Amino acid sequence: MEDRNAAQFSLVLGVLLLFWSSAFAAIRVGLEGYSPGQLALLRLLTASAALGFVAVVRRTRLPGKTSRSFSSSAGWGSRGTTSRSTRGDDGERRRS
Repeated sequence: MEDRNAAQFSLVLGVLLLFWSSAFAAIRVGLEGYSPGQLALLRLLTASAALGFVAVVRRTRLPGKTSRSFSSSAGWGSRGTTSRSTRGDDGERRRS
């Protein structure tokens, strides 16, 4: 069983490294047709759809709607991620 977990971990890590390492090339290609803001939005919507799919398949429960900490975390996380993605895409555009 431990060998199976190690093999699964290695596979997941390999896929993660492949996606992460190809992201910079994909951003450069994407900036040929989209502005940094549009590309950041496309990247974040794609990631949200993928995570939403995984959450539905795994039947992940969301915190209660009255949780102030959840909405605060979601708000600040969205702002930070959007800002970081947009600035990174803009920097890549200026560098090319």
